[in-house]
Amino acid sequence: MSDGVLSLLAVALVAAGGICFYLGTGRQQWLDRSWTIRASGGGGIALLGLGWLVWCGEIRPATALFAVLTVIMAALILVPAAVALWAASRRGGA
Repeated sequence: MSDGVLSLLAVALVAAGGICFYLGTGRQQWLDRSWTIRASGGGGIALLGLGWLVWCGEIRPATALFAVLTVIMAALILVPAAVALWAASRRGGA
């Protein structure tokens, strides 16, 4: 596979891990009930690890760790903001 496809796969895996962490929080607004800590934490950690492993195939492990941390920070900011805007538009508040 090309490097671009592997990088995109790694970003998708890490972002999915961030979504798993978000779905485990008590104040998430995406689902009616939040996921259990075991499901959200375990799934999130597994997806972050897979994303890191995919990136380690292309770049050095330390650089891959930095990339994972950068993507997870962006996901943990953007996902709650996007879901809050979506929930407000469903209620007619925005």
